Amino acid sequence: RAIDWRGTARTGKTHTKIYREERERPVLVLCDLSRPMRFGTQLLLKSVQAAHLTSLISWAAVQRGDKTGALIFSDTMHRECKPQSRKQSVLSICHQLIQISQTQSSAATSAQAFEDSCARARRLARPGSLVYVISDFSQLSPTACQHLTTLSRHCEVKALMITDPLEQALPDVPNQRRVQVTDGIHRQSWLLGSKQQQEQYQHFREQQSQHIKDALQLAGISLQLISAGQALDEQLNSQGFRSQ
Repeated sequence: RAIDWRGTARTGKTHTKIYREERERPVLVLCDLSRPMRFGTQLLLKSVQAAHLTSLISWAAVQRGDKTGALIFSDTMHRECKPQSRKQSVLSICHQLIQISQTQSSAATSAQAFEDSCARARRLARPGSLVYVISDFSQLSPTACQHLTTLSRHCEVKALMITDPLEQALPDVPNQRRVQVTDGIHRQSWLLGSKQQQEQYQHFREQQSQHIKDALQLAGISLQLISAGQALDEQLNSQGFRSQ
């Protein structure tokens, strides 16, 4: 299998192929810092956990000798850091994470921002690149799925879905209590401590999560869940996470 038959026939001497481990593989991180990500009920905001994960992946890629870059976006702005193999590239990524995190988010453009960023990632990522998409995927539209599907045909794409404990189940309280909740636009009334309300909420969240999983699977993208309510190193160790 290792014989180079063309070289052998041309020279009359046996030539064998020598395989070398791929180095400087481009790694691109698509990090979502839009309005839906700026939510958290326990340890961290989802956007903060996403920033931590982006920096971790970037440092790990540079340490391996790979080129690392990022596309970081909020509702109103985005920054592109082209893949480079120097430590300065990671410092630039961290700087952009901080800068965008400090900007105010719009309440009406999150879905469009996610679609546009997926389109930019498709154009920016070179064939053969390793692409991480870090988001809660609440803005995963059919158009965004089309961009990600096209991207996965030429690159290895991994989705890291940031979740919050409140997105899995309502708080368990001893006595029923009615609370008002809002996402900044819409307002709802929830009855905490109600078994029926808990089941309806959990069923809705499970359907929403399954829809995202099915869409990403159809696009040929692997999915891993990361909680914003638990320290990142604990999760990565328990899940056997590898940034490669």
